[in-house]
Amino acid sequence: MLGTYSYTVHGAGCRFVSDNGTEADLDVATDGSEIFDLWRLRLRLRLVRAQPA
Repeated sequence: MLGTYSYTVHGAGCRFVSDNGTEADLDVATDGSEIFDLWRLRLRLRLVRAQPA
């Protein structure tokens, strides 16, 4: 990943936000494995598709 990122720790994991507003949310399961938030990924894809070309 390139650019500047900030992060916020929340109840189940961490949210990363780039300087251009792109977000990635990573949750941590009880067994310690990392899980991407598919709901946020789908939301991002919908927003990208909705932008004019």
